[in-house]
Amino acid sequence: MVEAEFPKGLHVFGPESSHVVRVVRADARARRVHQNAVARLQVLEGREAHVGQLFVLTHNFTFFRQVKNWFSHFNKRQQQKGKPPVSSFYMLRTSAPSGVRTAQFTSLDPLLLDFESEYHYLFHRVSEEAQRNPPASLAEYYAMPNIARRLLESFLSFRFPTEDNLQQQLNRATAIEEAKRARMIRFLHTHSHDGKVNEPEHDLSILSETPQILKDVLELIEKVDGSHFAEMQDVLMAAAKKR
Repeated sequence: MVEAEFPKGLHVFGPESSHVVRVVRADARARRVHQNAVARLQVLEGREAHVGQLFVLTHNFTFFRQVKNWFSHFNKRQQQKGKPPVSSFYMLRTSAPSGVRTAQFTSLDPLLLDFESEYHYLFHRVSEEAQRNPPASLAEYYAMPNIARRLLESFLSFRFPTEDNLQQQLNRATAIEEAKRARMIRFLHTHSHDGKVNEPEHDLSILSETPQILKDVLELIEKVDGSHFAEMQDVLMAAAKKR
């Protein structure tokens, strides 16, 4: 087995490279890993493509995404040929059940495996709950206003970067009816906590409006940027096929 710090001074293996087990460690604190993730992955791809086994260990999320996409490409080609995947993804899950920190080697969490960013995940969750049939219980809707708000803020901050807050951003989103925008902001202000505790008089039964509000959020995104919405739908379909 050959081990190296994240690819620095790698050499090309000779004829026996197919029998080599290679371990490459990428340090999350190493600035060069974060700044040059794409370039260094290209080095890794070129020089490690023919080793017998390759283990890549990293805490760096940017580099992790690059490696995941690289390996996923190989898995997709294998699937097209009717063959099993050539790579698997794992993580260390930490816990402290008795005050002692321990780590368990487990399969990679689906959140990290299926989604490229938090935004992708938020879009997925809003779409999933908006289409759920039959509707969920009120308890299951409890977290959705926060998720919907974060999705909307991310989208509108990109579309209207000069506006300071969600209300002003929604005022610019005139592609959707004013009544829907007013209902949306009222619902999100009431039920997304934003670091605060709800007032006692807030009626939790209003959570029953969640599916319609989520549909309004998706409608707003679609009408403001139809091509973006269509591409996000394609992303969700591709992620669903992987499961």
